[in-house]
Amino acid sequence: MRFFKINRAMRFLVSVLCILTSCFCFTIRAPKILSILDIDFSLVAALTTFPNGIMFAENSKNKAALKKENSDNKPKSASSYNETNHNEKKDAELGSESALEEPDSPEEIKRHENEKTYKVIETQFGEGGIKFENFYVKNHTKIDLDIAKELGTPLDISIKKDGKPEVLIYHTHTTEAYTDKDRGFIYSSYSSRTTDNRFNVTRVGEEIKEVLESYDISVIHDKTVHDNPSYKGSYWRSLSTIKKNLEKYPSIQVLLDIHRDSVGEKETGKSKLVSMLNGEKVAQIMILAGCDSGNNDFPNWRKNLRLALRLQRSTENLCSGMARPLKFDEMELNMSAHPGSLLIEVGTDVNTIKEACLAGKMLGKSLASVLEDLTKFD
Repeated sequence: MRFFKINRAMRFLVSVLCILTSCFCFTIRAPKILSILDIDFSLVAALTTFPNGIMFAENSKNKAALKKENSDNKPKSASSYNETNHNEKKDAELGSESALEEPDSPEEIKRHENEKTYKVIETQFGEGGIKFENFYVKNHTKIDLDIAKELGTPLDISIKKDGKPEVLIYHTHTTEAYTDKDRGFIYSSYSSRTTDNRFNVTRVGEEIKEVLESYDISVIHDKTVHDNPSYKGSYWRSLSTIKKNLEKYPSIQVLLDIHRDSVGEKETGKSKLVSMLNGEKVAQIMILAGCDSGNNDFPNWRKNLRLALRLQRSTENLCSGMARPLKFDEMELNMSAHPGSLLIEVGTDVNTIKEACLAGKMLGKSLASVLEDLTKFD
């Protein structure tokens, strides 16, 4: 009898000790519980029971937060001209940009294992040459350039918006490419030319086209490849493309030859040229305008220059720092084929396709602004 009384007392004391221990654990861990109320309630038991309960719950919370962060931070369409106008079909047609911004996969890292890399130098080209208002012009000619006079002279362009093509976009060096990701370096196997239109200048041309068409300006984007398999003779072949389109669409008034630049060497570091737009990197552009070199084979070069100057000013008004100084030089490069012809370099070979596409959007809006003013003027 005495034994049973002692046994009952012992069981009672053990029960009391268990209750007190649970209360003590809950009191100590309550702040942690409150800080992670967004976890599944099934984890509360782990918090107050398992020795490593807090660590278990926090790991679960971190995994949930990481999943949400990855979902929230998937690259969205770069800050654009009109958020309601930018459609979503490009991702399906040309490949999802979100995949391009993700870190390299283990498979990709393994594929480049032991491969030499070269640094990418991020920089911005700014002041240089003649400053006029908010932009710069580098005059490489012997011509005494009067920028105010050229800007004050009306353009011989009349945008009608009647459904007929008024802008031609083409690419003399069609396979000029961009990188897929912003790594801070490039692999030795990286090729700066590709026929994959997801990563070359034709993708930028599509961005420009979409913006212009959102302003009801009809565009022909000719993606004919002129530099593959042979780079030599590209300008002769692109001239044929120009003539073919002008003959088919005599309503065309503006011609854009969209290229991308290359700055620096692998061994010393290639340069990517960027400015910032609403917290995002955008590739810098360079507008080129040529003139007669004394052979009298470029009589209408001033008409091109006047358009180039207006586009340079409009671009800097829209996105300050995106435009490198306008390059005015003794060159022809098929710009004599028709008044209103420009050659534009968008980024370099180590800018990402995302940065180049954003530049294309802004360039499209800038050109639309210039052409809209001409429409109002008429």
